[in-house]
Amino acid sequence: MRLRDLVDRYAGELAEAQAALRSAWRGEALDAQALARELAGEPPSPARLLEVAGHVDPARLDRATTLFANATARFISVLRDAEGRIVFPNAPSVMRRPSAWFRSARRATTFTGPTRR
Repeated sequence: MRLRDLVDRYAGELAEAQAALRSAWRGEALDAQALARELAGEPPSPARLLEVAGHVDPARLDRATTLFANATARFISVLRDAEGRIVFPNAPSVMRRPSAWFRSARRATTFTGPTRR
C-alpha cells in the first residue's frame, strides 16, 4: 500500500470538508488575518463570539465538522489496518515496526457529529 495513495485520498476528503466549512459562513468575507491578530491577544469577548456566531450556518458547520472528523477517522483506521504494509516514497522496504500508538489505538472510526440540546 503506497503512502501517497492514502494521503491523496485523505487530502481529497479534507478538501470536501473545507468547502463545506467555507459554505457555512454567511455575510461579508471573514478577514482571517484580522481574526488571527485578535486571537493572538486575549480570548474574544462573549459579544465578539456572538457576533461571529451570527454569521455561521449551524447545520453547514455541523456537516463540515462531521466530514472532517470522519475523513480523519477513516485515514487513521486505514493506517492502523495497513500496519506493516505501508510503502514510503524512496524507501527500500516497507514499514515493519509500527509505533506503540498504532498498536494501542483502537478507537471508533465514525464520528456522528455534535449533539445539540
